[in-house]
Amino acid sequence: MLLSGRRLGGTGLGRLGRLGAVGLAAACLSWIVALRVQGGASAPMLAVPVKAARAALWIAALPVALGAAHQRGLSDRRDGFELSMLARGFSSQDLRIARLAAAFGRILRAALLPVVVAALASIACSPSLASIGDRLLVLVVVVLQSLLVGLVLAPLAVGCDVLAPSRGRTLCIGVLAASWALADVASDAVLSVTGALGVSLSALLSIVGLGRIG
Repeated sequence: MLLSGRRLGGTGLGRLGRLGAVGLAAACLSWIVALRVQGGASAPMLAVPVKAARAALWIAALPVALGAAHQRGLSDRRDGFELSMLARGFSSQDLRIARLAAAFGRILRAALLPVVVAALASIACSPSLASIGDRLLVLVVVVLQSLLVGLVLAPLAVGCDVLAPSRGRTLCIGVLAASWALADVASDAVLSVTGALGVSLSALLSIVGLGRIG
């Protein structure tokens, strides 16, 4: 899994997702510092990690998912990686599971970095113990949301790579676009992949009593 993860992270889209995660984390940290300087301890920072979670889906997680959908199996065979692993006693099924686990890990890492940075910075700037409680709940929510993002996007990406080894990325984009079209026709955001993830974030916030910032 670690080797598969490194190979995915070394792709162009893997690097793009990592760069997006780091850039978004830096932007959120700068935003919170600016709010703290301008508004003092009572500055409204509670929603920053939530906004970071929504942005991380597009800026960080999706590029990694598209990388995981793009010819990973073919690349492993072309580069001799698959043959090397088979020679060590691993099966083709083991390699597919490793690619799935690697995709989940890389997507999760990309989604987590900006939201954890934003949430911890928000907690560090809390003006009172009561506000720390709310910000800790936000931290829990955005971490759970990142897990959901990984659990949804990783199987989608790897499944597309398996079904269309040479055009997995195109298939993945097609599935996303078709879900957006369906959601638009039905006027129901939950019918799209990204819309459902947005709804899940709002639902998690409502569960912990913070629906007002969703």
